[in-house]
Amino acid sequence: MRGACGAIGAPEATFCENVEVDRGCLPAITLVHTIHMKRTNLVLREDLLREATRLSGEKTYSRTVDRALEEFVRRARARGILALRGSGAWDGDLAEMREDARPTRRRRS
Repeated sequence: MRGACGAIGAPEATFCENVEVDRGCLPAITLVHTIHMKRTNLVLREDLLREATRLSGEKTYSRTVDRALEEFVRRARARGILALRGSGAWDGDLAEMREDARPTRRRRS
């Protein structure tokens, strides 16, 4: 098999060591994103976990708990943003920003 720049042995679905461009082959840049996971034991109410899994549509208890934590963090951050109201933390002109915005079309009902 040949990779993106013709290297033999590289799978077609992945990039090889070099990337083909107009002027030849250049070294490819590899980005690695590490996901940190924490394994823990939790004591949870079985009925609540079962109902949360059913309502969320998730297939595993782990994903249900993960989704609940994501939602909790999102809401806590939103409350933090609301606490800034009237604090003067933002220094801008909303009317001016709205003038720069592209006009939006309203959908007919």
